[in-house]
Amino acid sequence: MNLNKLNRAQYEAATTIHGPVLVLSGAGTGKTRTITYRIANMLKNGIEPDSILAVTFTNKASKEMQERVYDIIGSDSKNLHVSTFHKLGLKILYEFPEQCGVRNNFTIYAQNDQLSVIRKVIRQFPQGFQSYKPEDILFALNSKRVPTKKGIELLNNNTEISYVLHEAWNKYQEALKNANAVDFEDLLILPLYMLKHNAEILEYYRNKFKYILVDEYQDTNKIQFNLINLLAEKHRNLYVVGDDDQSIYGWRGAEIKNILDFEKFFPEAKVIRLEENYRSTQTILNAANAVIEKNDHRKPKKLWCSNCIDDKIKLITASDDMSEADLIIRDLKNHCFSNSYKFNDYVLLMRTNTQSRQYEEALRIGKVPYTIIGGMKFFDRKEIQDFFSFLKLLVNPDDDEAFSRIINVPPRGIGETALATIHNISVEKKCALYKALPEAIQKIKQADGLLLFYNMMENLKAKIIQLKPSELAKELLESIDYEKELKKVVKKNEDLEIKMQNIESVIDDIAYYERNNREASISDYLRKIMLETEDKDEKLEKDHVTLMTIHSSKGLEFPFVYIVGTEQGIMPHQHSLEENRLEEERRLFYVAITRAQKRLVISYAKNRMKYGKLVKRNISQFVEDIPKDLLDLSDGTQPQATKEQSKKFLEEIKRKLKEN
Repeated sequence: MNLNKLNRAQYEAATTIHGPVLVLSGAGTGKTRTITYRIANMLKNGIEPDSILAVTFTNKASKEMQERVYDIIGSDSKNLHVSTFHKLGLKILYEFPEQCGVRNNFTIYAQNDQLSVIRKVIRQFPQGFQSYKPEDILFALNSKRVPTKKGIELLNNNTEISYVLHEAWNKYQEALKNANAVDFEDLLILPLYMLKHNAEILEYYRNKFKYILVDEYQDTNKIQFNLINLLAEKHRNLYVVGDDDQSIYGWRGAEIKNILDFEKFFPEAKVIRLEENYRSTQTILNAANAVIEKNDHRKPKKLWCSNCIDDKIKLITASDDMSEADLIIRDLKNHCFSNSYKFNDYVLLMRTNTQSRQYEEALRIGKVPYTIIGGMKFFDRKEIQDFFSFLKLLVNPDDDEAFSRIINVPPRGIGETALATIHNISVEKKCALYKALPEAIQKIKQADGLLLFYNMMENLKAKIIQLKPSELAKELLESIDYEKELKKVVKKNEDLEIKMQNIESVIDDIAYYERNNREASISDYLRKIMLETEDKDEKLEKDHVTLMTIHSSKGLEFPFVYIVGTEQGIMPHQHSLEENRLEEERRLFYVAITRAQKRLVISYAKNRMKYGKLVKRNISQFVEDIPKDLLDLSDGTQPQATKEQSKKFLEEIKRKLKEN
């Protein structure tokens, strides 16, 4: 390990081991490099890997951190606890389930499962209260979750919404308890409540994790903040890394005050600023500095670099939104053709996904391959969700959501009357739907479909112990004959093949998991998948221009960045202007600027189509904050590449795609 590879500020951050430390790491300043060198340095100085807890927000970041430390120091890092917040909570739940108020083999409910429960709850409301949207109720409940015995803080008054939320919460909790399930909020709230009220277990974890590191600290919410502070309170070896200027997730609970007020909770903290940028040109950094310094609530810092290769920031002004898209794509193609770059060097950043239509059309017309980050994920596909529901029900017969999804998949001739009978028995006996099946089969005259389903599941349940997880999954696929069902609803043979390959690839994934985890069970695998699929990480395709929102771009970088639609009401967004959240919008624009490595183009339209009419627009106040001497104010029109250049370039792209 060579600490001399670090600059002066990075070196100080990596070699300060004891006590609280706040590292203010600006965009592109080597944050991950610094934190991994610090962990390696701690291990080199004799600190046991078991006593170190490093917490990140995504599985991708967690894996990258573990791999980087291993590359630096080798096998000594294998026993490190590198985890996401939710995996940390799951670890505590798994080790102390009863103390946290759950039973073994609990299921984790993702958002789709939660919404399904809420829909059923709404159907139980009186007729006048059934107009509420499940998504709105779930959002309201989640925003009021707290680590108390009740688990939530709701207003007690006579308003309609108060009644709805109280009823929804009580029935939702009852459904989760009956199904032996927890949701993602529970993964943090239940452990935090338990630790606050169990001094012995709290002491155990405090002594276990004597050194705690938190990445992206500016994105922590109140629950995460309290959990980390509780664990770090005794030894006070808390090392947090973050950038208040990149705090852009206030809408989902992140509290910027957690990083701004760090020194209030740890007055003895050392504050280290990483300001030397290794990503962007000085012009881009000067623009970012000029924009963000307008915010009042921030820790002062100024990005700089030694990169002398510099171009002005191009500002494209278009007459309307369609012209803007046309000018952007023409500029992109000309720059790409003229310099023989790849399409995946380019990204179009927008405030919301709804802005993409014009750019998609312009890209298609221009015959430019592109990808949109945010499409349907693999594990969201129906066939995968169906298969997972079978697996969930096998390991947890109390899971009513899984039962309801697959009781008629494939169709077994189970009608509404039969389902109502099962439900009534479940309510009367206060048992799960699956456990009501034996009595329902006795009561229903034509119960062949139910009997086949029940016998199949019981047969598979009996083999859980004797079969490996992948073998059980294979037998399940054969038993349900899902391919026969798909043939009825899928018209094209290639679509059928793709769907079956999707399910088969799940079985391959289970097999891979069990090879790397010899004691693995189906239950363990499902928990792993539930945690990983909640991440918002996306894989970027090769040789495609990327379209994505600014929120999705955080943590990424591209040689050439286009920030489009920079108008008042879009960037900053109208809702944020109305709700006085201008500073977070400014931070969002700062994040967009600092994604660019070599070249930055900003565009806006003087008029934009709205409800069939062109409406006048004003340039964003954030663009106005950029000093004019940093901008290239040409109108954006560029000579297009010749037909021969375009043809040659497209042939080269096709050749590379075939090779890949």
